Amino acid sequence: MMLSKMLYICKNIKYIYPDGTIALTDISLNIPTGKITALIGPNGSGKTTLLLILAGLLKPSRGKVLFRGTEIDKYQNFRKEVSIVFQTPEDQLITSTVYDEIAFGPRQLGLNNNEIEDKIFRLAKKLDITHLLYKAPYQLSGGEKKRVAVASALSTDPSVLLFDEPFSELSYNNLLKIIETIKDFVRHGGSVIYTWHDTNMIMGLADYIIVMKQNGVTAGEPRDIIINEKLLAEVGLELPLIVKIYKTLTGKLDKKIPISYDDLIKFLYKKIYG
Repeated sequence: MMLSKMLYICKNIKYIYPDGTIALTDISLNIPTGKITALIGPNGSGKTTLLLILAGLLKPSRGKVLFRGTEIDKYQNFRKEVSIVFQTPEDQLITSTVYDEIAFGPRQLGLNNNEIEDKIFRLAKKLDITHLLYKAPYQLSGGEKKRVAVASALSTDPSVLLFDEPFSELSYNNLLKIIETIKDFVRHGGSVIYTWHDTNMIMGLADYIIVMKQNGVTAGEPRDIIINEKLLAEVGLELPLIVKIYKTLTGKLDKKIPISYDDLIKFLYKKIYG
């Protein structure tokens, strides 16, 4: 990929926490713009630390991070362009009502009351939380809190959304809502980067995959990553279920592999009925 189309360029990133824990060692990678990028790896591989660096919330102990070709701390309006949704919504829900939670960002940007209200109700409808607007965040279920956190992140009209483990502890309906929100955001020109700890939630969703390893990263298109059994085993990850089914039926791993469950259904139909 051309460097001019890179959203982020990370050069020799190292991060050491105050207690001396080394979270990242000499990480170099490029993240494309306008795509859904998955950072995958086992717990403790540094995914969250890297995401916080990309959000500008942590500064590397060594190395450089460029956002659209400019160092993060020199990029004008970086805070408006990039929003993050934490794994635990309680870490970012700070107001007394859902309404005020969504309004917080736009108020900081100086929008007038009519603009703020329009934005609140538009996002509430999009994420199916209109009925929750006047409730306190602590009264909500985990899935509801997650949707409120996403609405809050979207309220400043960012071009980039960062998600830390976005699918954890969600009901099926809430999972579908978050996935559709991610896809819709990118369809309208945004970029999404999310972390996850296994391979199943990249199938049919991620456009680009970065595998976090002890000695660096391996990045590539989904089909290149998911058929690399040796790479996945090296970081303690299993083949996705779709890949296991394909391998069982064909006895091989190749680039004809289904990349989504819809593709798998088409493959099975053809296999059965010819």
